[in-house]
Amino acid sequence: MADADPSSRPAGTVRSLQEAIRRVQEVATAKADSLADLAATERARLHLLAEALADVVRDIPPEVDFFILAISPADPPRLWIDMTSHVALARDRRTYRFVKDTRLGRVVLRETPVLDRMADAVTDYIAERLIERERAFEADWLLARRGSGHGAQAVPYPAEAAPPAAPGPLPGRLSTFAAFAAGLALGIAALLAFAILRSG
Repeated sequence: MADADPSSRPAGTVRSLQEAIRRVQEVATAKADSLADLAATERARLHLLAEALADVVRDIPPEVDFFILAISPADPPRLWIDMTSHVALARDRRTYRFVKDTRLGRVVLRETPVLDRMADAVTDYIAERLIERERAFEADWLLARRGSGHGAQAVPYPAEAAPPAAPGPLPGRLSTFAAFAAGLALGIAALLAFAILRSG
């Protein structure tokens, strides 16, 4: 239906700017209240998830300080798990969405409306991060030991024993034998000469 012709307004009608401002303010206030109610609902659901993770938080070793596990006051509210991952609610205000920011963009790790399933997903994520931390410490420890010369070194297999070399010539022994033979020949020759001289 087309709008009525402004000229058909009842006589004496006065348009008031103040009334228009009041109407706009009332609409804005109602909208803000609705958004505030939605934010409060989201925050309440995230608080339920945080309470479900309370025992897990207590089990985290005290020296581990990269987990946050706190609800941010921003709009929309988020339950931050660590510096790169958080849980928020999807547009339906009922579904939990667990996301992680990576160098390749944002990745959805889990999405479910069931509180316990999301709590399990966050618990598994925390366990994986702790295991990664231990593996990193072990790798650093091994590298440090290798760098200091105390690391385990590979033991080579023993090489096969080479066959004994054939005995080579012995120059010292041969020269001694030659001198002995020459002396013996000279002695025999001297005895023969002495015998000839006496017989003559």
